[in-house]
Amino acid sequence: MRFSLLQKEPSHMYIYSSNIFSIVTSYSNPLGSGNRNGMIVYSQFGNTLTANYPTLGTIIFNGFFTPDNVGYANGPALGTWMMFDFGTPRIIQEVKWYQDTSWNMGTWQWQGSNDSVNWSNIGGNFILGIGIVTSVLDPYNSTYRNESVQTQTSLNDNRIAYRYYKLSGVSGTMSYTPYIHEIEFKIN
Repeated sequence: MRFSLLQKEPSHMYIYSSNIFSIVTSYSNPLGSGNRNGMIVYSQFGNTLTANYPTLGTIIFNGFFTPDNVGYANGPALGTWMMFDFGTPRIIQEVKWYQDTSWNMGTWQWQGSNDSVNWSNIGGNFILGIGIVTSVLDPYNSTYRNESVQTQTSLNDNRIAYRYYKLSGVSGTMSYTPYIHEIEFKIN
């Protein structure tokens, strides 16, 4: 590795530079928010999401809140997962989860992998679906409706780029009551 001298401090301490870069994550970076159809590959297993659409990924990554017809299936969270393939390794440090009402969907854990076989836990467990309810403009009928927004901060300390991110159920029960509308990623 090649280092270059940047500055000599008066106390004979040297400041060197190498191939160091900072990690800047943002919801406005590519794949963070907006229409990401066809850019993020979604797969699921267990009692996960149901929809009246051919591909769920076209609904939760389309950049606007979907109508109330994309929901969860009833059943245990344990053994259920939702996987997101970003195509190349990316660092994600936060997720915003939008659904129509604040509702406890069980305890979940974020995981990362670069081969979709070997997974590492990222951060701690959290209750999925408990968000802050706010009023948002519904793009379908130009009226305001309540929307629950959960900012998942368990990824805040993630400094590892993974191609695959998986949201894995740990315990608790899922319900068909809330409808999921959108997922956004604070990504590099």
